[in-house]
Amino acid sequence: MHLICEVEEIFEVNGVGCVICPGIPHDFPHPVRSSVALVIETPMGDRIETTLQNLMWVRGGKQRLHDPFSIAGDIQKTDIPLGSRVFLLHGSKT
Repeated sequence: MHLICEVEEIFEVNGVGCVICPGIPHDFPHPVRSSVALVIETPMGDRIETTLQNLMWVRGGKQRLHDPFSIAGDIQKTDIPLGSRVFLLHGSKT
């Protein structure tokens, strides 16, 4: 598994689902696109398997070093506490 980020903020967008921030670093060494397998490990030790749905492009403000992304719609904001770690599942097809 490859660590993508630690969840600093998560919010829900109607029609999109949960969006995780900060997101994928621009210098992440592995290609990431829609439908790749992700694993989210919560601070309590729970493990959530999901998929990346969409990269979110944020315009305006200061230059960003990460791209937030949405995850599968069956995951709720309350399922993912701040501080959870998001991993790209090793061997996921990209």
